[in-house]
Amino acid sequence: DSMQIYKYMNIGSAKITPEEMKGVPHHLIDFIEPNKSFNVLEYKKLAVKTIDEIYKKNKLPMLVGGTGLYINSIICNYNF
Repeated sequence: DSMQIYKYMNIGSAKITPEEMKGVPHHLIDFIEPNKSFNVLEYKKLAVKTIDEIYKKNKLPMLVGGTGLYINSIICNYNF
């Protein structure tokens, strides 16, 4: 989700809680300061890098979220 990347934006973003994660690693959540901009192109680059790193560990990445544009930028390989 495009809002879950921002720190401190827990209310209204449906961001998963640490308790809900139950030890399952989650990436690209809660890592950008609210006063910083972050767009879909930046997200795609970072997501692809993260996915590659997960594959290198012989793990299967799961792509989940609520913003279609952000997910589609990866699964449909949008070019910006």
